Amino acid sequence: MDHNELSIELIEKFNVPIPRYTSYPMVPYWSPTHGNLEHKEFLEKASKSSDPLSLYIHIPFCSRRCFFCGCNVKISNNPEHSEEYLKYLIKEIKIVSKYLDKRKNVSQLHFGGGTPTHLYPGQLRYLLDQIYSQFNILDNAELSIEAHPSFTHFDHIDVLTDAGFNRLSIGVQDFDEQVQMKVNRFQTVEETRDLIDYARTKGKMKINIDLIYGLPFQTMDGFSETIRIILDIKPDRLAIYSYAHLPKQIKHQSIFPDEIILKGKEKFSLFLKARSELLCNGYNQIGFDHFSLLDDELWIAYKNNTLRRNFMGYTTQAGTDLIGFGYSSISDVAGSYAQNSKSLKDYYSKIDKDGLATERGMALSTNDIICKEVIMNWMCQNSYNPDHLLEKFSNFNISDLLKDFNENLNFFKDLELIRYEKKEWVATKLGKIFARNVASSFDQYLKKKGLKEIYSKAI
Repeated sequence: MDHNELSIELIEKFNVPIPRYTSYPMVPYWSPTHGNLEHKEFLEKASKSSDPLSLYIHIPFCSRRCFFCGCNVKISNNPEHSEEYLKYLIKEIKIVSKYLDKRKNVSQLHFGGGTPTHLYPGQLRYLLDQIYSQFNILDNAELSIEAHPSFTHFDHIDVLTDAGFNRLSIGVQDFDEQVQMKVNRFQTVEETRDLIDYARTKGKMKINIDLIYGLPFQTMDGFSETIRIILDIKPDRLAIYSYAHLPKQIKHQSIFPDEIILKGKEKFSLFLKARSELLCNGYNQIGFDHFSLLDDELWIAYKNNTLRRNFMGYTTQAGTDLIGFGYSSISDVAGSYAQNSKSLKDYYSKIDKDGLATERGMALSTNDIICKEVIMNWMCQNSYNPDHLLEKFSNFNISDLLKDFNENLNFFKDLELIRYEKKEWVATKLGKIFARNVASSFDQYLKKKGLKEIYSKAI
């Protein structure tokens, strides 16, 4: 793609607050009246299916705060906090397992945070033993964990590989020392390489790496050097996320004055440079911010049209219900969403009272389900086929909805970001970069209630 096609006018036009579409409808539209009782009903409904599950385990603790981070974390260096959290987490896992009855097969297990390896190796082993006692982890399951090299030791890898884990996800963000100092996240190239080498050698683990572009004090030279190092490490997958600067919602980000925040084309040029280098070195782009090698399962799922998107990002596990465990975690189950309490104190008290900790959620309407399917397919495959939608939802009158979709898409067609061919809408090379913007054409909530400043900007 010719980067000159990306005019400053086009970037500014689409650099607006927009959802990342890891769900639909988005979290701000969920209701606090959808609580433990409703979540229990949907778990019991899900128990009737024989499809395997995806499980997400949230470990919220970090030893120090990264100033860019928008995740739900708790800063603590007290081991007693982890012990208390594990007690409640395991209690929740056991109770949810009962509601799921005989539906125990798991095809995906992911630990996120926070810093999951904030747990001692012994704590991690104990937690895994408890999970495995409640669920049947399939032989071909993808078992993955997020890791910070400065707080992940070889003993952690030993525990994980003994439990069958096959993927390690490392948040690098940027190796530039000045950037690391300013954002309060430190890790050396050497300790990152050592951890990856051990994981590959000991457990034959595949490697994911996350980067962030647009961090304060990033430069083209510094970020290019990070990309060079990453290419030498050669992870199986990469995600290159845009820094979401939302100081009104994420108070610790206010440490960065607005004038030092990269914006517009200056910021986006970092992504375009990384994208160009990756595409020239054997990686393929998936969605708008992921890249993988040809033999990686994510690329295979993309080619087979089985790629899906949920709160864990892009996933190869099509059609599975996602059960989230732990403080602030989210479940996507049986046509509903449920989020656990974002207060650790409330999480504990709700688990003590009911065994569940639902703070808000939503039961999806037929309209929601249709729009969700179209949005997720666009985010994964950059395509939308009206005829397929009519066939799948033939029992419903969706003509007005399709008319609305087409009217919205014509705007992007006129800008040559999408085109209509062989009875389906597809993204152009340029249009793939603005996948979030095009996906918003199918979002009925944005249409009704407008853009919300709580969303990060598209670029």
